[in-house]
Amino acid sequence: MDKTQKTIIAYDKNSKVYAEKFMNSELYIERIKEFIEFLKVKDIVLDLGCGPGNVAKQLDLCGKDISATGIDLSEEMIALARLNVPGSTFYCQDIRDIEFKEKSFDAIILSFCIVHLSDEEMAFILVYKCSIIGRNFIIKVNYVFAVNYFDGLINSHPRGEL
Repeated sequence: MDKTQKTIIAYDKNSKVYAEKFMNSELYIERIKEFIEFLKVKDIVLDLGCGPGNVAKQLDLCGKDISATGIDLSEEMIALARLNVPGSTFYCQDIRDIEFKEKSFDAIILSFCIVHLSDEEMAFILVYKCSIIGRNFIIKVNYVFAVNYFDGLINSHPRGEL
């Protein structure tokens, strides 16, 4: 069994515990709200590694009429996301294999999934997959070791100048 299969099994098995811990985590919600500050009314967001719908829930509650599409490898996480945020769209698939039309989204957020990616896979997603984002775009990486670097990069550039 490869690393990806082990990860899927672990998240499927622990999806409810994960949701209980992170769906209403104040620290995590604050990080999502920081991301939301960059978004415009009616933006379309791609949430890679969406888990039980943490980001989509906050986007739904923010009052900006933002739509979210979530991707996750775990069928159980996707099932929870669909229950937690029925107005959003969720797909069970590998974020390394996503295919959307160019400029389908205004922003991408990556949360806990990045710990499961190699540096090469992360670079591929951030560079190659960015064609699915429109010209005025935002990328938010939400994980401790990446946050400082990417937050600094994003916060130091006006929207769309990365």
